[in-house]
Amino acid sequence: MQETAPALAEVAMKPLGVADPTTISSYRLLGVLGSGGMGRVYLAQSATGRRLAIKVIRHELADNPVFRRRFAREVAAVRAVSPLFTAAVVDADPDAESPWLATTYIDGPSLEQWVAEHGPLAPEAVLTLAAGLAEALGSIHGAGLVHRDLKPGNVLLDDAGPHIIDFGIAQTPDSTRLTTSLVGTPAYMAPERLRGAEAAAPADVFSLGATLAFAATGRRLADGDSVYEQVLKMTAGRFDLSTIPQPVRRVVTRCVSRRARERPTAAELTQLLSSTPEVRPARPGWYRHAGAPAVSLAPEPTTLRLPRRQVIALGSAFGVAAVVGGGAALVHGLLGRTPPASAGALRPGSVLWQAASGATTVTGEPGSSAPSERIAVDPSGWTVTSVGARVIAMEAGGHQRWTRTLTGGPFDVRLWGDAVLVSDARRVWLLDGATGAQRSYADVAGAEAAVRGVDPNRVALRQVALLPDRAFLDLSGTTVALDRALRRLWRAPSGSPERSGQPSTAALAASAPLLAAADRSGSTVRAAVYDAGTGGRRWSLSYELPAMQYQQMPPPPPPGDGPPLGPPPGFAPGGPPPSGPPPPPDAAWQRGEVRLGGSLVALRNAGSIQVRRTGDGGLAWQYTSPMPVAGIEVCGDLLLVAADVLTAYALPTGRPVWHSELRGARLAALPDGRTVVAATGHDISAFDPSGAVLWRADLPAVVDDALPDRLTVQGQVGYLTLQPSVPHGAPLPVDVLAVRLNGSR
Repeated sequence: MQETAPALAEVAMKPLGVADPTTISSYRLLGVLGSGGMGRVYLAQSATGRRLAIKVIRHELADNPVFRRRFAREVAAVRAVSPLFTAAVVDADPDAESPWLATTYIDGPSLEQWVAEHGPLAPEAVLTLAAGLAEALGSIHGAGLVHRDLKPGNVLLDDAGPHIIDFGIAQTPDSTRLTTSLVGTPAYMAPERLRGAEAAAPADVFSLGATLAFAATGRRLADGDSVYEQVLKMTAGRFDLSTIPQPVRRVVTRCVSRRARERPTAAELTQLLSSTPEVRPARPGWYRHAGAPAVSLAPEPTTLRLPRRQVIALGSAFGVAAVVGGGAALVHGLLGRTPPASAGALRPGSVLWQAASGATTVTGEPGSSAPSERIAVDPSGWTVTSVGARVIAMEAGGHQRWTRTLTGGPFDVRLWGDAVLVSDARRVWLLDGATGAQRSYADVAGAEAAVRGVDPNRVALRQVALLPDRAFLDLSGTTVALDRALRRLWRAPSGSPERSGQPSTAALAASAPLLAAADRSGSTVRAAVYDAGTGGRRWSLSYELPAMQYQQMPPPPPPGDGPPLGPPPGFAPGGPPPSGPPPPPDAAWQRGEVRLGGSLVALRNAGSIQVRRTGDGGLAWQYTSPMPVAGIEVCGDLLLVAADVLTAYALPTGRPVWHSELRGARLAALPDGRTVVAATGHDISAFDPSGAVLWRADLPAVVDDALPDRLTVQGQVGYLTLQPSVPHGAPLPVDVLAVRLNGSR
């Protein structure tokens, strides 16, 4: 007698929609368990009434023959895993009009769901769980596979024991071209993966230990307010295991060893547990006896989706999943997954990690469009982040060094030797880098207002530039130099007329022995170059900006010598826009920037660029872009201008040297002085002085809807911060990327 169709509420599924099929092959579909990037997962019933989980691939993916071949290889690989330890493959048709895969339906909760609802497992249940998962991993590793995303959400529980679902399948390098999803939760990932190593069997064993710790305590190894904090904690490889009951702690301690070679293999762990008297075989109800009271669980980070060639994030090439689960819990880790990319060694452009920092955006004085300094990273690896009213410092290994709550904000943070300079629109704090203790404090805007005899609200701290022994601040047009005790060394008023309500920007650049400053109010720019040590003014001048109406221009001709004061007529660094929709409005278009390069200083205000001599202020050349400019950078003897295309000019003459079709890039020069890195919201590239592309890599698709904010370089790592493309838009799922910059092509 056939089993009757279950009530939809029993398995937390939705009714079939008008566009859903009612049958797949000989299987009757009962409802929708969920949907994702690859297709939809249905609860189905066989002719004899057995329940199945069936995944049906989307039509647009099914039309790709390369995807079909890889899907067929995936099905074959899943069959290699013992059905005792996962949701077994029952049937599949990779050649169907819409390819599909059917697995057994496991009628039980995920470990994550059970602990959240009932609390941690009892110690004896955790040991039973450990034995079952170790044996399951042994089967997966024995088939030549690595899971890559073992966590409580990918472990289903029933009376027969635990079952692992959603495991990664190794593929050939061409599989990276179709990868559509990234899986991997930092709180369950081995430190070596977060540092960029390829996933291997020891990393699965680490994830097993982290999963057992969660089962025994209800806590992740690394809790944190953001993915970023979790990554930092996990890379340290040192955890507080004191709340884990014995003898579970002994197993977990071995599994989560910081060094991969010190962890047992899955087979060794199985042998160890099988000889442990406390371990009992799974029996009906084995996991239903609660242990310690549950703790409040932070939600798991959202799965990050990367339809890119290189699926490398949070320090590794994450494995993406085969369809190997059933039941409602299958949806946690099944939908939208494809086989993994074989990463090999990390290449330039690889994303080492990505995170939602929680940092707040700083825009300075109203009307200012200066980029924020939300995140500062020391070359040795420790990081300072501004999050709301807090300033948080994390060590290279991931342990929180200190946290400090300040009054005011939002804050910019800058590393300054062994200290951290924190600033908002009025004040600066100098905090000890090791402890966070306050060394000095100054209400710089208040002090400047008192000198001028004006309302303090008319003065704001807009820009900061640093040299090792002093800091330079722009205070609404006045440049002030402070020593490392935040005592004023000198003050240089610009003399610019105050124009209340006029849009204003400020820019500073320091390179011993010079300081260059520019202040724009309305259409008037006042620029100056000072002796950084004494404040002596070498020169100052003001000029009016031309009216800029951005428009389409013909493509640039081949590079050639231009006139003394600008590129050849018709040469536009903007050029025709790349194919696709026009770029969204970008605050960077209105920024002011200053860059020092040898005996020259480059001044950029919106789309107007002037290059002047640092000795006397004489004009070397100037240019007004017909297209919005997002940024400039000096690299050796070149001035790079990022507009609708990226253009390199000879810094002394303005002669165009080369261009590349990158729109709205953020720029940074590498320490070698010969390589420039350019990042858009979609990719990151490196160029040599001739314009040759040294390497180019796609960025994760999770940042496709974001605008780049700032690109900085520390050693051979680039840090790209991002902002919503819509002003005051919702927080981004990822707003920080760390990208590897070195290595061979």
